[in-house]
Amino acid sequence: IALIVMALHYLLYTIVDTWILDAFQKKMNDQDGPLEDTKEGYITGVSVFFGVTAFGAHGVLLGPLLVCMGLIVYTTLRKQQQAVRLRAVQERAAAMGSPPP
Repeated sequence: IALIVMALHYLLYTIVDTWILDAFQKKMNDQDGPLEDTKEGYITGVSVFFGVTAFGAHGVLLGPLLVCMGLIVYTTLRKQQQAVRLRAVQERAAAMGSPPP
């Protein structure tokens, strides 16, 4: 039975792991698909793993909650900062009399 378990482990490690990594790499390199959704799905999966590692069974919810809330805050602040910069550029352009970009 030990040989069967060892063979199963070897197959899972070599075939399934390679298959998963290839599928993920294809999604990351896909220019047509939404790259941000792929990254967020990957980060959520990793956060579940590390959440369980850090918090036990409660980590299934706490890990993704903490990480995704951080991503939401970062994305929101980045968009607000871009909007403020765009507004400043438009105001400078209006003050100089040229059309805004």
